[in-house]
This record gives sequence, C-alpha cells and structure tokens, in this order.
Amino acid sequence: MSNSILNNVVNRLKQSLGQSRYHVAVHDCQHFLDVLSFHSKESFSHPWQYNVALTCSESDTGFNQCR
Repeated sequence: MSNSILNNVVNRLKQSLGQSRYHVAVHDCQHFLDVLSFHSKESFSHPWQYNVALTCSESDTGFNQCR
C-alpha cells in the first residue's frame, strides 16, 4: 500500500473516532481538528465574531504546522 493511501486511511479512522460532533478542516493542514467549543456574536453595525476552541489528537501540533 502506498504511503498516501495509508495516510488517508489513518486520517479517516481518526475522524471516525473523534469525540466531537464538529470538525474543522484547515487548508494545507494535515491534522484532524475537533471543535471543543464555539461562541458567536452578532450585532448591528459590527462584523460577526466567532471564537472557536479546537483540540487535536496529535500532541506536537502547533499552529505553525498548519500553514
């Protein structure tokens, strides 16, 4: 089996085992991110605001790796 197929299978397995109901996909980020919590704020004459807390099963994941 090629590495790309094996990596795809491993990523799908991690996705199915996630504890969260919501997930986030970040462009060019190979890690699987679960949504721990989120809060949104909306009001007149102001832009929308979203605060999202994420978790990842990889212990050494940093935002610098998801660029």
